[in-house]
Amino acid sequence: MTNQSLHERRAFGIWCGMIDRVYNEEKRSKYETYSDCIICDEWQNYQIFREWYDKEFYQVGTERMHIDKDILYKNNRVYSPQTCLLVPQRINMLFMHKPNKYNLPNGIKPTCGGKYEARYNHKYLGVFNTVEEAAIAHDKEKKKAVIAIANEYKDKIPDKVYQALINWIPDYIDYSECS
Repeated sequence: MTNQSLHERRAFGIWCGMIDRVYNEEKRSKYETYSDCIICDEWQNYQIFREWYDKEFYQVGTERMHIDKDILYKNNRVYSPQTCLLVPQRINMLFMHKPNKYNLPNGIKPTCGGKYEARYNHKYLGVFNTVEEAAIAHDKEKKKAVIAIANEYKDKIPDKVYQALINWIPDYIDYSECS
């Protein structure tokens, strides 16, 4: 397979995945992040999406590239050229956002004493009185990780992706703390 046909297959696969996430009722009901998403009119046409993809494409080693709609604009619901980024899979996975098996934010679990333990990537962060306090501790650690990974990738990713990572604000941290 030539590099051109591999590139074409990957572009088409990303477009089909986006279409599936938005229009597959089973996925929309199962994953809250897709529940009310839309695709802009122009990206309904694969050829127009492909033009954007070709313009935005870059490669980082052998990592798969993903389309992300939430890094630039938190809780974004629109797939469009203005709202999406192409990012390496490792970066995209940083922003997985779904409740855990306790129906609590990621990294938080209840303790026997009615408090909440926080961890980020297996790093113990402490026990807190409320879910919100635990989530803040988790998100502060996550912000550090996002910055560290952004700096690790700085020379491998477009500046707009780097800036989006550096400026990303977690859900539970007050905006004033990130200034």
